[in-house]
Amino acid sequence: MPERIDETPVLTWERVANTFRDVAPPYWIGVLDEALNRYDDLVYKTSGRNYDTTITGQEIYINYNDGNTTYTWMGRNLGLHGSEIHSDLETRKWMTFKYKVRRDPLPDNRNWFPIADFIKKVDFYHRIVGSSQ
Repeated sequence: MPERIDETPVLTWERVANTFRDVAPPYWIGVLDEALNRYDDLVYKTSGRNYDTTITGQEIYINYNDGNTTYTWMGRNLGLHGSEIHSDLETRKWMTFKYKVRRDPLPDNRNWFPIADFIKKVDFYHRIVGSSQ
């Protein structure tokens, strides 16, 4: 019987490995077992290594304008001038989208930029959009 969380059946990787252990290719089972054994190390390295937390664009905007400088850098795929930030601004998704933020710069990573630059871009975009309506 599968494990359950709030009455919802949950299939775990451990159960997959154990179910297919006798029929799956040994390499596949070996890689899965190794990943499960090293889970704590691997999850730390892939989740949160580059950021302190996530908060919405609106929270970033409000905090910045209130003088809260806990977080000074934020990240978005392709950086400040990328298509994703442009789309966020165009659709107003930036207000509810949870961005990765951090206290200190992340050198040599094009996806990270100062929150102050994001605020300028938001303000500029809304001045332009507001004047064209």
